[in-house]
Amino acid sequence: MKLPEAVQDKLIDIGEMVLRRSNLKAEAKALIAISASVACRCTHCHGEFKKMAKKLGVVEKEIDEAIEIAVRMRQRCENEGGLYRLKG
Repeated sequence: MKLPEAVQDKLIDIGEMVLRRSNLKAEAKALIAISASVACRCTHCHGEFKKMAKKLGVVEKEIDEAIEIAVRMRQRCENEGGLYRLKG
């Protein structure tokens, strides 16, 4: 199944950010992307970044921990103000 163009663009943009050289290792950024995808409830991102993390050598226990943190954050930290809610 081919993903809609907007979804493909999103995954490419975030994926490039994860793989770009920076202060954080790619493995850590992939775990952050997984955690954020859970917190944002984005199934496309979750699946793609989980695959990426595994290709980078991240083990299932690390992925599970990132997911657990995201779930707990989502449960405990949602607020009406949406501090980082983006427009558009």
